[in-house]
Amino acid sequence: MRPPAEEAVVFSSGVATSWLRFGPGAEGGGKQLLALHMLGLEGRSFAGLAAELPADWTLHAFDQRGHGAAAASPPRGFEDFVADAREALDRIEAEQVHLLGCSLGGAVAAMAAAEAANRARIASLTLVATPEKGRRIFAERATAQAEGSLEPALRRTLERWFAEVPAPALGDQVRASMRKMSPGGYDACWRAFAEFSGYGALAPFLPRTLCLAFGEDRSTPPSDLDAIAQTLRGGGVAVERADIAGAGHAGLLVRPAELAGHLNRFLLNPT
Repeated sequence: MRPPAEEAVVFSSGVATSWLRFGPGAEGGGKQLLALHMLGLEGRSFAGLAAELPADWTLHAFDQRGHGAAAASPPRGFEDFVADAREALDRIEAEQVHLLGCSLGGAVAAMAAAEAANRARIASLTLVATPEKGRRIFAERATAQAEGSLEPALRRTLERWFAEVPAPALGDQVRASMRKMSPGGYDACWRAFAEFSGYGALAPFLPRTLCLAFGEDRSTPPSDLDAIAQTLRGGGVAVERADIAGAGHAGLLVRPAELAGHLNRFLLNPT
């Protein structure tokens, strides 16, 4: 895997986090990607994907609020995630940036891409295993503080992500990431995710988009990505739709090479 360049940064909001750069940066001449991670993981979760991308591409990632190095700064609402993504885009010194988001990160990426100030810079959007909107069940998962520990939530997460495609070693990676969160921060992330209003109002303002699902995903099944694709096409977005078999919700970790292949084809062959 390509080792990342890692930097401690503080956003204008005062949120301290870790910024990761996999690849040469804008001076390398290749494509620049900003990747936003799933709820429960952190920026380093993109290491496997970055290792499969062309050598001149650069993948930028950071720990979102409530996670990793930003665990001490849980979100007050969904807009906090979007504000950080907006500032992250400004950190990348390139005229064009490709935006990718997994699960929670997909919803955040879509909101950031649709903002008027960002539209000219976002060359494409890739949504991976992300739901069509926030749901009440997301807020209902905010139980860690009441339970006094993240461990019950962690067990439920591993069951949702890996029940259909067991991956014990990757389970260790998920455990390590989630145990950096506080119970209150974990709950705040789920409550914020539940606020996401969906793609209907965003569609007219989004760039060409790849909607990618994992075939055995019980949390965000392929039907969710079908619904997103239909909504975006209705808003005039050029959409590509793809599935990867043999992975559940954590397919980013389980099938990084296949994900990179779809991303490579999508970015190199615009239609």
